[in-house]
Amino acid sequence: MDVRELKIRPEAENLRYEPAVDLGDVARGQAPHFMQEPIEFFERTHLTDNMRSLIIKSLMNLTGLRETIVKGRRYNVVSNLILLPSDIGGGKTHALILLYHITNIIINSNNREEVVKELRILDEAVAEFVEKNWSNLKVNPIKVVVIDCKCSELAPSPAKPIRIAGKEIKTLWGYLGYELGRYDLLRYADENCTAPYADDLFRVLNESRALILIDEIGRYYDESKLSHHVISAFLMNLAETMSKYAVSKVSAVLSVPYEAGGREVEARPSMQYVHSPELIEAVNKVLSRPNVEILKPVERQDLANILKKRIFSHSREELESLAEKFISKEVGKEYPNQVRKVLDDRGFWKSIRKTFPFHPCYLELLEKLAYKLHYLQRTRDALKITVHTVLALREGMLNHIEEKPALIMPYHIPIFINEALNETILRNAPKEYMVFRLILSSNVAEPKNYEELKKLSFQEFYSSVAARPLRDLKEEEAKLGLKLSAIIWLHSLIGLGLPMNMGDFPTTADLIYSVSPTDLDVKGTLGILRSILPQLIVHGDPDSDTARWFFTSIPSIDELVEVLKKNVTDEMAKERLAQFIEDGLEGKRGRGRPPRGYSKESIFTASKVVKSVNDIPSEVLDSRDPSLVIFVDIVHENKLRDLLKGRNNLIVLAPYITGYDQPQKLAVEDVKGIKELTSMKEATSWDGLIELLRYYEAIGSIDEKQLAALAGEKLAHREYEGTLLDDIINLLKKKVESKKQYYYRHVWNMINRCYTKAYYSRQGKLLHEDGLSLESDEPLAPIVERFLREKGLIPEEFNKDGLLSIFSNYLGKDVKEDEIDVGNLWSFIRSTDKANVPLISWKMFLNAIKELIKTLDYAVMIKGKLFWKHVFENKQKADTEEEGEVFLQKISEYITELRSSWEDVKLVYWEKIFNKWLNETISRIPEDKVIKVKDRSGNVYDIRDIKIETEITIKTGRLFYEEKKYPVKIDIELPEEKWEKREYPIRGSIAISNFDDEIYVKLTPSKGLYLEPTEFKGKSPLNISLKFRGEMAGNYEIKMEIFGGGKLLDTRILMLEVKGEWITQEVELISEGVPKDAKITCIEVYKDERVPDLIRIWKSYAGKLSGDVEILSKNGEVALNLNITDPKLLELIWSTVNNLKRLADNPPEVRLTYTPEGEVNVLDVSNKILAEDGFKFIIRRRIANEPD
Repeated sequence: MDVRELKIRPEAENLRYEPAVDLGDVARGQAPHFMQEPIEFFERTHLTDNMRSLIIKSLMNLTGLRETIVKGRRYNVVSNLILLPSDIGGGKTHALILLYHITNIIINSNNREEVVKELRILDEAVAEFVEKNWSNLKVNPIKVVVIDCKCSELAPSPAKPIRIAGKEIKTLWGYLGYELGRYDLLRYADENCTAPYADDLFRVLNESRALILIDEIGRYYDESKLSHHVISAFLMNLAETMSKYAVSKVSAVLSVPYEAGGREVEARPSMQYVHSPELIEAVNKVLSRPNVEILKPVERQDLANILKKRIFSHSREELESLAEKFISKEVGKEYPNQVRKVLDDRGFWKSIRKTFPFHPCYLELLEKLAYKLHYLQRTRDALKITVHTVLALREGMLNHIEEKPALIMPYHIPIFINEALNETILRNAPKEYMVFRLILSSNVAEPKNYEELKKLSFQEFYSSVAARPLRDLKEEEAKLGLKLSAIIWLHSLIGLGLPMNMGDFPTTADLIYSVSPTDLDVKGTLGILRSILPQLIVHGDPDSDTARWFFTSIPSIDELVEVLKKNVTDEMAKERLAQFIEDGLEGKRGRGRPPRGYSKESIFTASKVVKSVNDIPSEVLDSRDPSLVIFVDIVHENKLRDLLKGRNNLIVLAPYITGYDQPQKLAVEDVKGIKELTSMKEATSWDGLIELLRYYEAIGSIDEKQLAALAGEKLAHREYEGTLLDDIINLLKKKVESKKQYYYRHVWNMINRCYTKAYYSRQGKLLHEDGLSLESDEPLAPIVERFLREKGLIPEEFNKDGLLSIFSNYLGKDVKEDEIDVGNLWSFIRSTDKANVPLISWKMFLNAIKELIKTLDYAVMIKGKLFWKHVFENKQKADTEEEGEVFLQKISEYITELRSSWEDVKLVYWEKIFNKWLNETISRIPEDKVIKVKDRSGNVYDIRDIKIETEITIKTGRLFYEEKKYPVKIDIELPEEKWEKREYPIRGSIAISNFDDEIYVKLTPSKGLYLEPTEFKGKSPLNISLKFRGEMAGNYEIKMEIFGGGKLLDTRILMLEVKGEWITQEVELISEGVPKDAKITCIEVYKDERVPDLIRIWKSYAGKLSGDVEILSKNGEVALNLNITDPKLLELIWSTVNNLKRLADNPPEVRLTYTPEGEVNVLDVSNKILAEDGFKFIIRRRIANEPD
């Protein structure tokens, strides 16, 4: 619901929110109708707990009742005198008028039901008490005596006596005696203007059935011309009389204009000189009586209900229903974390049920205004302020701040309406408070008259009413900024903007709560206000929830900055820009200490900030790695071309290049959003940057001496000068720092506007990349690097493929035929103007070289020495160590050993050097060792025995040494060609060094190869002669085991290639070295992630599958033995296996063999698998045609 739709009482709507009505006006029938008529008065009264106690206890005193229970609550009377202590506007007179009306209703009616009905309009408990005690209240007549010391008719004095029935009554006590028909008992004291004795008062008051209401006793001290001691003696004797246990059936209520704390009262600053000092002394003596009862009519917690009752025509139930609707609508919304946290921490959803339609913060602020601004009257002025607020909302005066207000918020207090401001918050304000009108105009709003405000549009409101610093903000920020600054101003008024009153000022969390619920970024807007509002001070960390915000009466730092800025030259501004950029290279939160989460590392190992080309040092120009040069001034096109020529590794940032760029104009949002640039509409962004740098330089030059002079001048001749000077200087320091951060932020924003291009040279042309954005926290070099990567100038990764591409495409070389000279290639990349080469660092280039070396696709030449395959010390190392890494390590060690460098390295494709390398390697084998080769299938051969596919077997295999006590030398003669199904001879000899005994040789052929004979005996050298026949084409092996002395001395493998139309072989890769017309006869799988590939193949080609799958975990073991012919069944099984994998400690062990029904083309299978690792393939490939 919109709070503007709430029904308002007519008297509030007509600004008759709290008429200046006295008890005497009501007693004499001269009060306004809604106060004179009891029922109307009851309807607009919120009965506080203390008022209820006052009424019931006063009526108990009239009936002589000492104890009773009403609505479950026990009431005890301790005195027939009740004191009502409260400052002005604290509800004293209202409470006395209530008593007057209630008692007169009882006196003037004999109809109990009618009286009870009327009292229920006010309160159920009061009605119940009267109903239960009706007979006691009516047994004898009750008399109401009203003594209003503001009215001479009801409070006679020597200054203004009254004449009644031939008597001249000159005192309160004389009037009291006359009204009760017992004047003669007090005649002497009245005629002689002396205080009556306590026993005379006892005889007058006891059993009198009188309700005595005494209001404004302070006026009697001031205006009666009686001795203050006489009045005080009367009050003391009255208290003594009414506190006696024997006194009965009389009730006296006395209001006093002071606040009570325990058994004492004290005057607010505003009341210290209103009444005679003897009054407070007398009241304290009265309070010292042990049985005097004290009831404060209105407590702070009563304020909300009083305002609801006095202003709105809704019942309590109606407001509660509206509160629930509000909560239902709002509680489920998504709010920023800062808002949600403060709403939850402060129990907002519970509090709003009690305070609706008021936001809890509105009531808290209203209490502070009414209770702490000593020139205001408590309840009365709180009511005035709220009536003006409600009417301003209703009249749409606050629509420009909030279109559909759901609650009455603290920022709704209409401080920008002159009439409201003058009639409420600043009414009767002392001089020291009036300075806040100027602060209001400078920081929040410039108040206008009601009629003028009604005519303003939204734009006109924010261009003429909102304070100047707020006018250029975006709409949402301007609205929220006005709300927040209004709240801060009201709190600052309470604390006079003085540091000693820090507790009166709101914290960050308070401010968030004051505008919540909201979906806006309150902290973000506070940060903006801190920068733009001239007299806003933040005490504590501005980013914390506990920082306190207030406006100070000290003039703005801006004035001093404007004076100092006049002495800042453009050259000084550029020097400061250089410092900004240098700090930016490090990370702007401190040199050498980039912000957490950011790194300074980048492709640019050399970066320099300079004013001109001549300032660039040689180490930057000659750097082997890419360099970043940032100019802090405009550069001419010709000078930049000369600089970049032949330097492909140099990147330049500059505001703009004359002759090449058009300077960028200041953005509209910068002109509007940065007040220092408002007069520079036609200027460039570079001009704006220089201007802001001048401001930054000026604010940075302010020292403590200047602040002391500024503060001392403004505080001179004030009574608190010495006390506040240090505090004010400290606060000004914080303001300077805040302003410095403001300029710092805008300088970086403007740097972003100016430095949007990265300049470089390629193929003899000056080029640039546009769209660069420099952040204010991250080091600059990584930002530039990331930008150039996005633009493709720096590759995401530079690997061996990129290296070979440059060598091939840009140099026109053949990667397999031509030698790669590392030094020459790097020099080409750095300096060529004939190719669009990428920007890379030496490290990136060298890593690509190393990656290429690790593939073993290239041998390494260093100063004429050849390096290629590494021979491991033993088989264990060959099995466990990474061959490429070991080879690279050996190369690095050799470069160091030769005191050479990587630029001396040359790379040669391995096929070019294979034979030379193999001969040199075999020639260097020690006599007691042999070199073994372990191929990719795990077979181990003597390097000398590899006769089939020698190059690829050695290239892809692992080489290692094996020690031999008895080295074996085998010489075998074979026919050059061997064809299937034909018989051929083999002749040769076997010689063993260091062995003289008989040797035994056993030959074992592979399947499909037939030998005769297979065993030989004799001494070394042993000659052998045999025949063999291959049944079908293929590669065969003859395992040759040589024994001596009962021991196996050596095992060698003799390789034979039998030709035919087709050959069968086992391979691990079908994408390399396998003809496209080859056929697959069998597929083995030994990795679980390859099973889905196998299923895809099987769905296309019928066949059968067999094998095992094992899954091990801490909870047990699952083993599957498969022998199936349907791929769908394997698919179902594998779904279960994937679920079980999540519970396993290690990947499943897979050994599956798939045999298609017919032969499958290699190319078809290759297209269906994602990767070849984890497979073994049995293939048949065509070899040659058989000779005639």
